[in-house]
Amino acid sequence: MSKSSARRALGFSLAVASGALVLRAAEPSRAPDTRREPVVETLHGVEIADPYRWLEDQDAPPTREWIAAEAAKTRSRSVSWTSTRAAS
Repeated sequence: MSKSSARRALGFSLAVASGALVLRAAEPSRAPDTRREPVVETLHGVEIADPYRWLEDQDAPPTREWIAAEAAKTRSRSVSWTSTRAAS
């Protein structure tokens, strides 16, 4: 997978995750803490901040830990989705 494809996939995943957080904002549970790093890249004279670039390295232990925490969070919420569908 190219870096630009990986960035698009990561961006999409983060957008979906943030949308889910907005929908479930009333719940007391939280998404895993996601550190932000001061990464700025200059492309064609334009500075672009990429504070979540560290998540691009899928094999790095911190990324694997974040993915596992996010997956556990999703699994805990999906139980209520299944229950809601079954009740419909």
